[in-house]
Amino acid sequence: MKSEIYCILKNGDETMKLIKDENPMWDDNKKTIVEEGPFNLKNPEIGSPLEEEWWKLIDMDQNVLGYGWITMENNDFEISVAIHKNHQELGLGTYILGELEQIAKNRGFKATVSVVRKKNDNSESIINWLCRKNYISHWLGIKGMEPKSKEFAINVVKKSDITLIKNLE
Repeated sequence: MKSEIYCILKNGDETMKLIKDENPMWDDNKKTIVEEGPFNLKNPEIGSPLEEEWWKLIDMDQNVLGYGWITMENNDFEISVAIHKNHQELGLGTYILGELEQIAKNRGFKATVSVVRKKNDNSESIINWLCRKNYISHWLGIKGMEPKSKEFAINVVKKSDITLIKNLE
């Protein structure tokens, strides 16, 4: 797998790179862009190694615009994305999400998972965004993980974390 992927902003004005962080550590850039709380990162200390597979989106001046990271547990390919507040609403999160979904597919996964945490202040907009990207909310019910509506997810996330799943086939 190549560790560097190139992307061009949708308006064509700027070239950016999505790069795999070969030895991810918690640093000031991550602390600024990624709020530990909503992502359940257990408040890491600066310089501490991270277990997840991290990717960063940088511009040509090496400024970090956003991160995507993958957690693989229980045969799940969980994707998380965070974009710097000054670069949101430009399609950068969509780009990172799409590239990480492609990585999942290349590794033989049939679906990706994203967990929206109840403590995330932006949970409703994140659920709406993920649903637009063909993620479906799921809830552990009597029969197992049952698909639910976007409205169900928005209501449940006020009380509990909610899982959204995208079929890659």
